[in-house]
Amino acid sequence: MVVTADASVARSPAISDPNTADSKTSESREESHLAIWRTFANQMGWRSLVLFVCGFSLVGQLGTTLTGGALRQLLWKSRHLNAETIQLYNAVAALPGSMMPALSLFMQAFPIFRRSRGPYVVVFSAIGLVGTLTIGAGGNVLSGAAITLCLFFINLQFSVVGVCVGSRQMERINQFPEMGPMVVVFVISISQIALFFGNVVAGILTHFECSPTLSFLLASLPLASSIIIGASNFFEEEEHTMEQVRCFRKAQLTTNWVLTFLSTLIFALGLPFAFFNVFAPDVAFYFGICVILSILGVFGALLRPLLAKFFMWLILIGSVVLVNSGAAQVYFLTDSAEVYPAGPHWSNFMFATILPILGNVSTVAGMIFYSRFMTTWTFRGVFAGCFLLLFVLSQLDTLLYSRENLSFGIPDAVLVVGFDVLSHPTMDFIMQAVILLVSKLCVPGLEMPTIALMSGTFQLACSVSLVFGSKFYAAFGVGPDGTDDTASFKNYWLVTLLGSLGSIWAVVWTYFFIPKGKQTEELEGPQQMDGTVTKLDEHTDCDKSSMTAGSLWNRCIGPLSKDSVSASAGIVTEGSV
Repeated sequence: MVVTADASVARSPAISDPNTADSKTSESREESHLAIWRTFANQMGWRSLVLFVCGFSLVGQLGTTLTGGALRQLLWKSRHLNAETIQLYNAVAALPGSMMPALSLFMQAFPIFRRSRGPYVVVFSAIGLVGTLTIGAGGNVLSGAAITLCLFFINLQFSVVGVCVGSRQMERINQFPEMGPMVVVFVISISQIALFFGNVVAGILTHFECSPTLSFLLASLPLASSIIIGASNFFEEEEHTMEQVRCFRKAQLTTNWVLTFLSTLIFALGLPFAFFNVFAPDVAFYFGICVILSILGVFGALLRPLLAKFFMWLILIGSVVLVNSGAAQVYFLTDSAEVYPAGPHWSNFMFATILPILGNVSTVAGMIFYSRFMTTWTFRGVFAGCFLLLFVLSQLDTLLYSRENLSFGIPDAVLVVGFDVLSHPTMDFIMQAVILLVSKLCVPGLEMPTIALMSGTFQLACSVSLVFGSKFYAAFGVGPDGTDDTASFKNYWLVTLLGSLGSIWAVVWTYFFIPKGKQTEELEGPQQMDGTVTKLDEHTDCDKSSMTAGSLWNRCIGPLSKDSVSASAGIVTEGSV
């Protein structure tokens, strides 16, 4: 009895002590979280995790930070290029994104060693590495056109690696749908870590006033990792049989010919546009107008109504979104007192490190906000609200560039930081909603090539908007080059104000082209301007098994051949974006 009494007494404090209970609950939660991550690692496999780290983190974020963004702007500034020329060169450097729809189809139709991803990653990574090392070793003596060509090669590597690694990510999510959120969290986490590290490296380089070309030499290290993952088959590809390849080629010329035609069209328009940007800038402006009008007409005629209206909205948004991309901002913020006496006179360290890090932090906070409060919004609500917010934020820049903020006693840092902190997550909100919307509109089984077409079309439209912006700079005499920039910034505020009006047009286009419906629900039929729903019939078909049902071409000329997913759709999904 004594032993029993002592045992009961000994047990009673443990039962009644709340601190001990809380400690055990906390430990069980930690063990549960660890178990979830262990399951995630086991199901994904170490090869896929390494692939994600190299593709999304080392190449996608660290490599991009060291070869783009603020450091690229400082590279242009070191060459004393004016803002108009920077706009044109950036338009050319961004064109590889518009090539990816056609290139992804080509990679599937003509595999190397019977694989459609790994070998191509090796080839294009080698090309990108040549461009990186060329700028790093000889950027101080290269012409602006030569640097642009190297940047084109680097962005081509980014595009191909992003396509291939992204398709592998989608495959793993489809194989283990319950692990989908964990994959997203893992990718976002490693990407933000790499982005932060890249900004720190950029800060060190600018603090010690190193040449901007040194960042390209450092970038060659993470960019070389994609050669390793491609050569070692971290994509875990199975070799395609010749029968599969033949079926895929046949499908692209028959059942999925519209997708092939539109992808080829974007590619065919992008190449001469790049040529005109470098060698005939005046022709590039008019050619850019023709590009926008032609793809608006073709997409609007060939695709089914809801899908056609979405692509037309995307093209129009892209054509105005980068009219004022900030090509002159690097001069405005970092010019010395001798070059621009009225400027903020910020250091390169502040421009290349502090502002990007603040943008990085705001992006993370924005993702949390979106997941908590905005997932149930309608598509129209997300797009219209974000574009209105971007218009308001752009007025902070307008006030800054006019220098009227000093009359009101508003510090420059408040305006610059305010725009950079809020614009990054706002753009992310738009892109997340766009990806979700296109996934609801595309043909089942062709999600990845449709998203590739969406991305490529948007990139081409953005390149055109950069050319439009260069004409704005020229028309208003905004051409700072780091020598004597006082006169060049006289009308900079006006360029910013006019460029911000594109956000107002985007709101109007949203209510005309974007269907009414919540992000978490199925889309309704085609919408009228007053919000009423049009009843679906054979002419306003929302048949998701076809890209052309009820299209304008069908109604005016005659039905196109049925473009549904063929038996070879499996090979489409494996190698396309």
